[in-house]
Amino acid sequence: MRLVALPLIAIISCLAWNYYHRSPERKSIVLLAGLQSQGAESVQATEMLLEQLRLVARQSDEFEVQSVPDVISEEAGTALARAKGRERKAAIVVWGQSDGTGEGAQVKVHFEILHKNNVFRSVEGKEALSAAPARFESFTVQGRLSEQSSYLRLITAGLLHFDKQNFKDAIASFTEALSRQDESAPAANLSPVYLYRGIASLYLYRTTGERQRIDDAIEDYNRLLELNPDDAMAYFNRAIAYCDKGDYELALADCDRVLNLKSDYAEAFFLRGSLFSERGEYARAIADFDRTLALRRNDAVAYSLRGDAYTMLGDLNHAIADYSETIRLKPGAVLAFYNRGKNYAQKGEQENALADFNQVLKLTRNDQQRQEVLQAIEELTK
Repeated sequence: MRLVALPLIAIISCLAWNYYHRSPERKSIVLLAGLQSQGAESVQATEMLLEQLRLVARQSDEFEVQSVPDVISEEAGTALARAKGRERKAAIVVWGQSDGTGEGAQVKVHFEILHKNNVFRSVEGKEALSAAPARFESFTVQGRLSEQSSYLRLITAGLLHFDKQNFKDAIASFTEALSRQDESAPAANLSPVYLYRGIASLYLYRTTGERQRIDDAIEDYNRLLELNPDDAMAYFNRAIAYCDKGDYELALADCDRVLNLKSDYAEAFFLRGSLFSERGEYARAIADFDRTLALRRNDAVAYSLRGDAYTMLGDLNHAIADYSETIRLKPGAVLAFYNRGKNYAQKGEQENALADFNQVLKLTRNDQQRQEVLQAIEELTK
C-alpha cells in the first residue's frame, strides 16, 4: 500500500477535531469588584466605573453587568478575582485601585479574562490553522479616570462581543477604543486592544473567508511589536496569520523569534513542527513535536502529527506508537485509526490493520473517508 504525504493544511483538516462552536446560549457577564482606595474614594470611583459598564450592558441583551462590594487588594490580586469570577460564571472580572476623588482620580484597572472559546484547531472541509492564537488572560489599564472611562467601557464592550464571538462588533469596539487614545498613551494600555483586535480579525477570516482580515491582523501585530519588540505572543499570533495567508517562510521566521524569546513556548514548537512537515523536513518536525510533548504531554494532535512524520520517514513502529497514543487520548480520532491501520498493513499485520479500518467505518460520517477505507480493506483482503 503506497503512503502519500499530505500537505500541512490537509493533515490538520483531516484531524477534524473541534474547530468552531458558538458560545452556549448564555449571557456574557462582566463582574466588577470594588476598587481599592481610602473610604469614600473607593465607593465613588467604583460607582463611576460601574456606570460606564452599565452602558455596555445596554448595547445587548446578551450582556450583563454584576458588581460585588468586596474590594480585591493587590496582595490578593488575580487569584481572588478569578475565583470570584468563576463563582459568578463571569466572562470578565474588573478590579483595581483608585487614588484621588471624582473624575480626577488615578485608577489602575485590572481585567481578568476567564472564558476561552478557541475557534481554532481544525475544521473538516476548510483550511485550518495548526494552533490557537495566544491571548492575555490578564491585563491592566491605568490613568486618570476622566480620561480612561470611555476607553475602559469600549474595551469591555469589545471583550464581551469577543466572548459571544460577534467578531465584527468586537473589532468595531476595539477600533473606537483606540481612537480615544493619543500617541502618548502607555503601551500597556494599547497592547491588549491590538492583540484582541488582531485575534478577532483572524477569527472573522476563519468564519467568513474575508482574506483582508488576515492583513488586518498582521497590521495589528506589527503595531503591537512596535510598542513592544520583545512580545513573544505577538510574534506567535503573527506566525499564525502568516500561516493562514500561506506565507510559511515568514511564519517559520516568527516561530524562531518566539522561541528565541521564550524557549518553553509549546505552541510555537508545535506550529514550527507542522510547518517543517509541510516542507518535507520530517526529522526537524519530529524534533519540534518532541519538544512540544515534553512541555505538554497530553497533546493528542502533536502525537498524531509526529506519527505522520515518522510514517513519511518509514519508521512505522514509532508511527504506530504515536497513533496509539493519539487514540488513547482521543478515542474518536478517526485519522489516527486510519493511519495506524495503513502502517499495520504495510508491516503485514493484516488482523490489526482490519481492526483499525473497521473502527474507522464505525466512527466516520465522511463519505470520502469511508470509500478510502473500504478500498483499503478490499486491497488488504485480495
